[in-house]
Amino acid sequence: MNGDIVLSASEMFQLAAVGPCFFVALYLFSAWRNIGQTFLPGLYFIALGGLFVLQIADAIPDWKNSSTIASTLLVLQNLLPELSFLLILQFMFGARPKWIYWLVLAVPLIGGSPFVYLVITQNEVCLSGDICENPVFFLQLYRIFGAALVFMLLVTIMGRGNFQTPSRAVDARAKYCLIVTLILFNLIWVLMDLLELAHKTKPEEAEFIRTMIGVAFVYLVLSSIFRVFAESFGFRPMHIKLRRELTLKDKDMIRRMQQMMEQEKPYTKQGFNRKKMAEKLGVTEHQLSKAINESYKKSFSEVMNEYRLGQAKKLLKETSHPVTVISYDTGFASIASFNRVFKEATGLSPTAFRKTKESKSR
Repeated sequence: MNGDIVLSASEMFQLAAVGPCFFVALYLFSAWRNIGQTFLPGLYFIALGGLFVLQIADAIPDWKNSSTIASTLLVLQNLLPELSFLLILQFMFGARPKWIYWLVLAVPLIGGSPFVYLVITQNEVCLSGDICENPVFFLQLYRIFGAALVFMLLVTIMGRGNFQTPSRAVDARAKYCLIVTLILFNLIWVLMDLLELAHKTKPEEAEFIRTMIGVAFVYLVLSSIFRVFAESFGFRPMHIKLRRELTLKDKDMIRRMQQMMEQEKPYTKQGFNRKKMAEKLGVTEHQLSKAINESYKKSFSEVMNEYRLGQAKKLLKETSHPVTVISYDTGFASIASFNRVFKEATGLSPTAFRKTKESKSR
């Protein structure tokens, strides 16, 4: 019947991916206390969900008659390479990218807007004489240009190797896996655009491959988000387990660890992690983690940060050392992570904390 909506197999897969995208976005935005960290990944998954909605929209009769909806979906699609770039930086540095990096959004928002307008308003664009193309051709061409630009910028930044490594090896592997997946997702998307523009593949075949890659990416993220995003964005996943009493061996392990922390201060050394602590104590990482979790009800990295913060507060009150120097002297990998952890624990930045203590001593 006229007006009926009939979905192909590809569009059914796209529809199945829309829900998880918006679920992930809502999960990220629900952590409103850490909205500075969760805004970017939440925006990314909204854009990814919009991409699938855009592909499904072709099955809806006269959907382009709503120019506002159509243009919004097209803009979201064009934002994906640049948002991927920013999200990779957030994974790399463990903090929201600096404002200067956000200028890459000018590529799709400003440069791509005229092409979006052509797609919405024109059925064909003629350059000269008989040379005419569908406006989607020009939009794809510009999207490839934008993706190539941000990819070259990403390669330059990654070449510096300034990564923040999570305290747990399993989290590091998952984080790097997602970075690689984000890069491959965008490269395959650009490759399909190139093949389609060169008439090496049919549009429906290219769309099906994009769909399969997109759906696989979404479900890969779903399988990792509760672990990777917990460390990267300050979430604490819930663990349901039976309470276990500390054994005499565990108590002795914790006592020796506390003694070592107070006397040797190993947490102030760059690169100090759970593996090195376990080696110093002569136990396995698993044994150390269980003992710390039962004794402190916190993870190893949280306990280390508490010691670092205690030392940092002492230095801020008793010395005039610059905040940057104190951050590295107390074992933090970067000034950004120091500021973030310090503010989460005290509600103040290190500089504001020092000023407060100075004013009270007068």
